[in-house]
Amino acid sequence: MEIAGEDGSKRRELSEFGSLFLADLSVRKGRSAATLKSYESDFLIFETYLDSRGLEYSSVSRQNIDEYLQYLLKDHDPYSARRALSALRGLFRFLVRSGRISADPVYLVKPPRTSSRLPKALSEREVLELLESVSDGSPLALRDRSMLELLYGSGLRVSELCSLRTEAFLDHPNLLLVTGKGSKQRFVPLSKEALSATERYVLQGRRSLLAGKPDSGFLFLNKSGTPLTRQGAWLTLKGRASAVGLGSVFTPHTLRHSCATHMVDHGADLRVVQELLGHADLSTTQIYTKVSMTKMIAIHRQFHPRSQVLE
Repeated sequence: MEIAGEDGSKRRELSEFGSLFLADLSVRKGRSAATLKSYESDFLIFETYLDSRGLEYSSVSRQNIDEYLQYLLKDHDPYSARRALSALRGLFRFLVRSGRISADPVYLVKPPRTSSRLPKALSEREVLELLESVSDGSPLALRDRSMLELLYGSGLRVSELCSLRTEAFLDHPNLLLVTGKGSKQRFVPLSKEALSATERYVLQGRRSLLAGKPDSGFLFLNKSGTPLTRQGAWLTLKGRASAVGLGSVFTPHTLRHSCATHMVDHGADLRVVQELLGHADLSTTQIYTKVSMTKMIAIHRQFHPRSQVLE
């Protein structure tokens, strides 16, 4: 079955098996709406793949899963493929446990290998170029500028951005109430530029996008006046980055990484950055010190008169 997508196009509806698993995650494990949406997106891609090869859940083999991972790796990085495999592992385990299929084809599948890479951050000049490129004053441009400013200025995840509600912005001057992983809430400061851009969007752009339609209360809307999805936000941001030549290095977390890296570069305390990003463990935040160390080594090698001796 097909249903209308965010842009008015048609997309398939999640199968009964996928829907039952999401309901189980919601009721039994209390997963957040953002997590469920992420799983749904992964399952829709998988089910579209199954359809294209005439497969049903009951007939999927380990070889089919291996081939699916190779299919994903053509257009996705290993981290995305690993996440998709993790989602499928949970789904097939549920289907076996509930007696809907007899064998788990994912059980022995090994995840794609990944490198212990450092997060990619844009330079401060690249961030400024990206932000200033979105300035035509249209409702969608006002929305996109607000999103970009918030992602960079407050270090938000794209999923956190899409879950923001208008009261999170309007009720707390200079602060934003964010719901992060595990439904944990935190306040993050608003930069002057993010505050100004979001005020313009709320007062002008959002009203225009809503245009008499029922108000869901979510801060960011698509062109139809309904809540902007994580996938819709990502495609929009990727398009904006591509327009200034940054598409090849831009990921959903690029501006979040850039925010943290630039703060550490300018001397911010790691625990402050940890709280801003909503990291439960300081060790997760410490990766940004490695980013800064990499930059320091590169600068040292370029400018120190005895750098060749140290190499």
